[in-house]
Parts: sequence; C-alpha cells; structure tokens
Amino acid sequence: MLESTDTFSIIAVAFIGICSILTLASIGDFKRKLLDFVSPIVFVAGWTILDFGVAPLLRLRQAAYDPETLHQWISVLVWISLGFAALIVGYTLDLGDFFAARFPRYEKYEWQPRFVIAASLILGALGFAGNVLFYQAVGGVQNYLSNFNNRILLWNKNIGPLLALRDMGLLAVILWYGYIVRPHIRRRLGGLVTWGLFAVLLAANLIPQLPLGSRTGVLRVFIDIAVIYHILKRRIKFWEFVGIGILLAGFVYAYGEMRFIVSRSHGIRSTQELIDDLSESTSNVSESGIAHEYDQYMSVLARIMDGVPNEVNYLHGSTYLLGFAYVVPRAIWSDKPPSAAVILTDQLFAGSYSGTSYLTPTMWGEAFMNFGYLGIIIIPFAFGVLFKGFNLYAKTSPVSPAQAVIYTIMLRWTDGVVLGDFVNVNGLLMIQFIALFLTCGLVSRASRVSLQARRFRRFAA
Repeated sequence: MLESTDTFSIIAVAFIGICSILTLASIGDFKRKLLDFVSPIVFVAGWTILDFGVAPLLRLRQAAYDPETLHQWISVLVWISLGFAALIVGYTLDLGDFFAARFPRYEKYEWQPRFVIAASLILGALGFAGNVLFYQAVGGVQNYLSNFNNRILLWNKNIGPLLALRDMGLLAVILWYGYIVRPHIRRRLGGLVTWGLFAVLLAANLIPQLPLGSRTGVLRVFIDIAVIYHILKRRIKFWEFVGIGILLAGFVYAYGEMRFIVSRSHGIRSTQELIDDLSESTSNVSESGIAHEYDQYMSVLARIMDGVPNEVNYLHGSTYLLGFAYVVPRAIWSDKPPSAAVILTDQLFAGSYSGTSYLTPTMWGEAFMNFGYLGIIIIPFAFGVLFKGFNLYAKTSPVSPAQAVIYTIMLRWTDGVVLGDFVNVNGLLMIQFIALFLTCGLVSRASRVSLQARRFRRFAA
C-alpha cells in the first residue's frame, strides 16, 4: 500500500496533467494567433498548476506532513480539478460575446503624440501623488520598514482610495509603452522623448513599490510590458524570452532575500542596515522565506474547506456583490462588510497566523466560502465565460495601443481574481478600467478633433 506522501505525489502529478490537457484542448488549433496563448485561461491554468500542483510537491521535498493533512490536500486537488473542468467548459462554450461587445473600442483614429504624452504625464503624476500620500498615511517609509512584521496594523480605513490613486502610475507606464512600441512612433518622436519619458514613468511607479514587500506587485509591471509587446509585435524571439525570464527570476530571488531579511530582523532602521544584512545573507533558498510559502495556497484552501460552515457561515455571494461597492471608502461607510481575505485571516486563522499581510482565499477558496462545494463548480464556470469575453474582445478589436493596454488590465484582473480576493481585486481594477476607458476616450476624441481641424484648415487654404 502506498504511503500518503506517494499517493499525494501521484495525484498532484495527475492534477498537473489534467489541467494542462484541458487547457491545451481549450486552445484547440495550435496554428491560431498568439492571442490564443496570451489569454486569461492560460494565465489561470499556469497559476493553478503552480500553486496547487508544483508548489506542494516542492514543499514535500523539504518537510514531512501527517497523513490527515495530505488527505485534506488530496480532497482539495479533486475539487479544484472539477472546478477547473467547469472553468474550461465555460470558456469553450463561446458565451463570452455578451461581455466582449460591451467593452469600448478605440480604433478609428491614430492617436496624436501630444495627447498621449499629456495623458501619460497626468496619470503618472496621480500615481506618484498616490504613493506619497500612502507613505504619509502609514507614517513614512522609515516607519513602514521599521514595523514591517506588523505592517497590517499601519493600514487604516483611508488607505483604499490611495491604493486606487497609486495604480494610476501603472496605467501611465503601460499606456505610454503601448504607444511607443511601434517603430514609426519612435521614429517620429525620437529616442530621447520615447525612452526618456518611459524611464521616468517606470521609475516613478516602480521605486515606491519596492518597500511594500510585494514581489508580485513589482513583477506585474514587467509582465504587463511583456504582454503588450506580445500583442502589438505579435512575436518574441526565444532567446529574448529566456533572457527576460532569467533576469526576472534573479530579481524575484534577490527581492525575496531582502524582504526576508527585513522580516527576520523585525524591521529595519536604516538603508545601510539592509545592505549589510543582505551582504551577510547565506542566500539559502530554503531559509529565504520562499520555502514556507510553497504550501500557502494549498493549506489555506484546506483550512477553508474544513472551517466553512463549521466555524464561519457561508457568505452567500456577499463578497462578490461587495466587490462593486469598493469605491465607497470605509471613512464614509463605517459598517462596510469585510472582504473574504479579512474573514479568512481574522476568523479562520485567528491566533494561528503571524504573517505580515492578509491571507488571500484565491478564486477557489472564495467560491467555497460563499457557496460551498457547489461554488467551486458554478463560480469558475461563470469566470470561464467572462474570461472568454476578455479574449474575444482582444481578438476582434483592431490592433492598437488601446486594445493592448485594455487587454493587459483584463489579464491583470484575471490574475488578481485567481490569486486574491474579489472585493479588493475587482474594486481596484474596476477603477483602473474606468480611468483607462476615460483616458483612451479623451485621447481618441482629441485626436479626432485635431485631425478634423487639420483637414478643415487644408480645405480652407
């Protein structure tokens, strides 16, 4: 009879295979366009396989787990497999036309450089101001790093609007990059303007992100840029892909080391301390704080399935409805219900979790918290339909910077929903969508008016 560890390993490998086969089957003809691969369903499959298949297998190589825990993990994999199958069914039924038709399209007029520059600078300034106000709200960067292990306590009810404002900086980066990635635009404006403004916007958005301790938040900027490059250039060389992957992997490791050092030393008092500690680090991956995260998503989902509804009642869809009320700050709505992440951390893990940020339930866990086992089937199915709508929008819209940037935010929304909780992800990205639609609409309208005025002047002359 196989041991529990061997049984789980076999089932985990089977889970990886099933998810991979279902994903490839949903793509179908491998000679299709690149957008069939740079798609929400591929992102969902990648994160699900990594977090619930590969990561637990790696963790089992470092630590032993009791049979009861492994049996819970096996149950989690079985239910996620069913939910993933429902996700694929929703994606392949081609019901997403309803959603695809409701996103605006901006393809009639070539954007004028001065309007794109103005929009990028305004969004970049808003994002930078959001970062400044955020650090003021938490007592400054020094105070934030000094209380790194308890940084949840620094966040207050007024932080939400600042997070939304801060994200405007990311929109500035990807909007400008989506505009200049085309060679004729770079030739028209010159390298100093195109890459100089890009460097300024990227630095203004990226540097304030570093003290937050979120590798995903920093990496997401580069992922967005890579996606836009894919969509607009329709190609990427193999060695470019490998080189970028190696650089990003090195950054994740180094940044993880820095975050672990700050956490281990109960905060940091000066930048020099951080440099000194980093230089003395053993650079041991198992010690770096990365290893203990391997089983995080699996353990969290197992705890949710064990504690709901025994310890916490079903939420009956409340967190999904609350996701559309995110724009109302708690300073105004004092009794605003908590998100699934807060309920998970403060109730299901009360007294047993000492992390520095809220735990996230993932798409699978939040579905269970709301509707139980049925939720693991119906919620992924609904998201599958929506994800197909995202992909259809990108495939049916003429190639343009607006299409690429909007689709990039759609993929970011997909990632956030799969890995996070709906309230915060949908709330923040809903604001980004609105800001992006308004920006693209204004730039398109201004470009159209400018073009018509130019034609009128030529006709009058």
